[in-house]
Amino acid sequence: MPPDPVRGRRWAGHRRTLEAIAWKYRTCSPWRDLPDELGPFQTAHKRLIRWAVDGTWERILAALGSSRRC
Repeated sequence: MPPDPVRGRRWAGHRRTLEAIAWKYRTCSPWRDLPDELGPFQTAHKRLIRWAVDGTWERILAALGSSRRC
């Protein structure tokens, strides 16, 4: 996972954000319907976009793919 940004506040926990992103795509619901326990929808959405732009998702999926053993 990427480190906290150099400037500004610390990020909310990665686990909760990943759960929020997974919930959104699992339910096909709009971001605004995100349950309160998963945090603000803006946080999850912004992090999803940021990670897509900086290549974090590619690294996560590559790591998961290389760890699979059949």
